Amino acid sequence: YYALAYPNTKSVLIEPVGYAARRVQREMFKNLKRTKLIESSNLQDGYINFKNGSELHFHSAEQGEALRGMTCTGILVLDEAAFITEDVYEIVLPFCNVARAPKLLVSTPLFREGFFYNEYINSDNVTLDWSREKYDFSMFLSEEDIKKYKKKYSKQKFTTEIIGDFIESW
Repeated sequence: YYALAYPNTKSVLIEPVGYAARRVQREMFKNLKRTKLIESSNLQDGYINFKNGSELHFHSAEQGEALRGMTCTGILVLDEAAFITEDVYEIVLPFCNVARAPKLLVSTPLFREGFFYNEYINSDNVTLDWSREKYDFSMFLSEEDIKKYKKKYSKQKFTTEIIGDFIESW
């Protein structure tokens, strides 16, 4: 959305692993190609260029130090941010400095420590969450399914993946 709403911007998506970044790029391309909004795209190099001059770049946190030097003038998105290392977060955070670009951190919760948790509890940030206690998820996950997961998963995995809550590190 951001790249289309704000012409001539460069947005960046960081996924924990390369496969996930390519999967998201393929899905976006597939859903947008019939709209005639795309100027060019390259799965291998990880980008989609739009006719409005905006660019969307897809990267893996596995690239680590190779991510240095980018500038983000659109939006920086870290998907599954709890599974991205603190080192990589410190590398990509300056991408936004020049243009004061917004950051969106999205993730399944994990530990009550690290940059994602610290950003989540930071009162200066706008934080939205999907806690089972706040919303009705029955159309996605029945009580029967929840009981199955509770039996199958460890307590920690059940708490993070199904309940959607942070846990103490082990």
